[in-house]
Amino acid sequence: MAGATVALLAATAGSAMAYPLSHFGPYTGTSGKTEGNITWYNRAVGVQGYVTDFVGGPTTSVIFFFFQGDSNLGSTSRYADSKERSINFTQDGPSGGITKVEVWLCNNSETCVQRGTILRP
Repeated sequence: MAGATVALLAATAGSAMAYPLSHFGPYTGTSGKTEGNITWYNRAVGVQGYVTDFVGGPTTSVIFFFFQGDSNLGSTSRYADSKERSINFTQDGPSGGITKVEVWLCNNSETCVQRGTILRP
């Protein structure tokens, strides 16, 4: 009976293993700010955080570019207009997984600036 209990505890501990997590930001631009976390799943990444727009008028956007090595796999953006908006999505990736995420912050009436490059741990 004791052996069965040890085996059950070992199986439970193994299934509770956390995925690696990387923090990004806070990155501040002329009209807003973004900050959050990237969860590195086997192929995909989860992105959670926020984007804030400081002023009325032009919106503030954050754009996430996803890579495997040097190959750009695509991008996803979120924006805020005179408020804070939460970010929470999962980006699917190919076999071998997403290995890099670039974070760009944009004042939509002017320019976008790359604020960070987050590499898979």
